[in-house]
Order: sequence, then C-alpha cells, then structure tokens
Amino acid sequence: KNYKIGTMILIFPAWLIMETAQIFYALKNSHFRDKIKSYDFLFSPSQMKILSAQRRRIQSKRQRSDRQVVSHFTGLILFQPLNSLALRIANLMFFVYWQIVKLFIFW
Repeated sequence: KNYKIGTMILIFPAWLIMETAQIFYALKNSHFRDKIKSYDFLFSPSQMKILSAQRRRIQSKRQRSDRQVVSHFTGLILFQPLNSLALRIANLMFFVYWQIVKLFIFW
C-alpha cells in the first residue's frame, strides 16, 4: 500500500525468497495450514478491494518519497529464535540486495 509500483517491483525478488523460506518454516513447524489461510484471506476479492482503496488513500497523502523511506532499511532479519548459519547467510544476502536496490530507487 505504501510504495510506488517501481519500488514494489524491486522488492519483489527479496519478498518472494522470504515468503518461500516462511513456507518451509511453516511446514517444518506445523503451521502450513495457517500460512495458506493467510494467503486465502489476503488475496480474497473483498480484502483486495479494501487494500486497493487503502492504497489509493495512502498514495494521495504521501509526504515522503520511497527513496527517503527505504534509506533507513537495513535488509536484516532480526529473529533471535532462528540464530542459524542459514539466517546469517540470508542476512548477508538481503543486506547486499538492499544496498544495491536502494541505488535504483530515485522516486
């Protein structure tokens, strides 16, 4: 709701990787059904209509550019229960990704 389309396109690859990891985490911890329910809710026609209306309202009242907002992003996943090598590698990858993506967000 908060970002311009260009920013969402740049964020999409990282989001997709993160969602995939969350699906595997949900499978491992018996929360897969809840994850699927969340998608069912989020992408339902009624919820999409609400989100679309909220997006229009938010976009019309923007006071900061995407560049100003994302300049504060670090790309780190701070989730102490998962202090693993995989998380440390993911943090490094997301950190580098964000440093690069931020260069392309000029709006």
